Formats: sequence, C-alpha cells, structure tokens
Amino acid sequence: MTKRTVAFILSVLGGSVGAQRLGCAQMPVTTGTALLEVRTITRTVSFCPTCGETYKSDTLLVYTNGFTVHSLVINTQGQPFAAFVLQGQSPAAFATLAQALQSNQAGLQSGDCSVDPITVASSLQAAGMPAPAAKQIIWYGRHGRMNSIAIGDSFTVECTDGVKNISLAIGAYEAAFLLPPAS
Repeated sequence: MTKRTVAFILSVLGGSVGAQRLGCAQMPVTTGTALLEVRTITRTVSFCPTCGETYKSDTLLVYTNGFTVHSLVINTQGQPFAAFVLQGQSPAAFATLAQALQSNQAGLQSGDCSVDPITVASSLQAAGMPAPAAKQIIWYGRHGRMNSIAIGDSFTVECTDGVKNISLAIGAYEAAFLLPPAS
C-alpha cells in the first residue's frame, strides 16, 4: 500500500494566500534522517509550436523510515514555471531499495561515470519519465558519512556494476513511488 500527498504549486498563486484560497493544506515535514537524495536535471529543446528550452529539475529525498519526498520543477522559456511535490511511503519498494543500497555498498561506490542510457531509462520510462542527462546520487550513512555519485552520458568512464545496480534500484523505486496505486 502506497500512501501519498500531492501538492501542486504554480507561480501564479501569489504565495500562501493564493494557496489557501485554492484549499491547499500545509504539508507535514518528517523529522527522520535522510538516507538517499537523487537530483536530476534534464534540458530539452523543442521547436514550434512550443518553441524554446525546457528545464526539469527533479529531486527525490528518501528517509531511513521510508518516508519520501519527490519534487519536480519545470520551466519552459517564456512560460510560467510549474512545481509539483509528492510525498508519502511505499514500504515494499523501500525495502527493495534499501536492500539494493546495502548489497551494492552505496557508501563505497565512486561516481563520475556513465551508464548505458537504455539501462538508466528502462525503469524511468515505465513511469513515463524521460531518461536524465545527468544524475547525482547522494547516500547518507551513519555518523555524518555520505557519498556522492555523479552519473551522466558525458563521462568517459563506465560505471561499476554496483553503481549500475544502485541506479536501476533507484529508477525502480521512483517508478513504484510515482505510479498511481493499483485500484
């Protein structure tokens, strides 16, 4: 069972007063400890009728108790920006992700590497999302330990199997978390 709360934030709301008029509630904040943060930036150039560049900034923050916050900001040149926040829990998907992080030793992996775009995209495309051009994975360990792994198609060194497995596990978690629950 996946529990979620969705909030849509539009630049035209004019702050919290506009949000209150639309009946938006303040979202609860967890006091848990962060386990994983994934930042993705995608830039696409499109031609008419919607000419311009579109930037998508996507952040996934997963806490040690399984609570997850996913935010997406979309900005197309000449258009108002849109931001979306999704928060909740997906216990089964979280258990699989936590196991993958542990078995692939997320704290010991090194980054600045490339992964076959098809491998990275496979689970993201299942959720209807494009493959990212660059992804930064930040793993948070105990006692302030952390490890940052950068993955992108511009790096010349191929990622290790451990990093590939972690990337696939994150993609599968995102897909499970973002897809609507089966009814």
